[in-house]
Amino acid sequence: MFRIKLFTTLAATVLALGAATAVAAPSADAASDAPLLACNGSQSQTYTPGLTLTLRPTITNGQTNYSTCTGDTTITSGSATRSFTSNQSCLLGSLIGPFNFAVNWDNGGGTSNVRATDIAVSRTLGETAVILTGTIISGTFTGAHYTETITLFTTLPTACLSEPGVTAVSGPVTLAITP
Repeated sequence: MFRIKLFTTLAATVLALGAATAVAAPSADAASDAPLLACNGSQSQTYTPGLTLTLRPTITNGQTNYSTCTGDTTITSGSATRSFTSNQSCLLGSLIGPFNFAVNWDNGGGTSNVRATDIAVSRTLGETAVILTGTIISGTFTGAHYTETITLFTTLPTACLSEPGVTAVSGPVTLAITP
């Protein structure tokens, strides 16, 4: 029951964050707003030290796999690795931003270098919803907008209550690259 309520709260937060970031002026040409690339996948993330109720410096390492991509017929999948240190707890996370990272595509070594500038994070008992937006500053899709939604779940939210805390989370990812 607790897990269902927590998931419902987290899902509502993701929807609210998505709605807040999706508001934009109507376009005269709706076709030009269609994604250049849309991907679904998963992310696994580790925390060192693990997340507890105490805010403390934490190293975060994340690996994202975009397993299904549509839009650009030359790209069907990709991956990204991110690592940063910031003060975090099971109830609060503060990402260092803006930051850069690379997305590697399966099309013969193509890469998109992303500058993430807006990062919205909501965390409840170690479970995290993130909406990350920015611009592709070089490589494949240079100049395009980048929007990624990440929802990360822990298998044991009560791990927040004692050491070693929440040390790993994983969950679904969606990505849209638009003009």
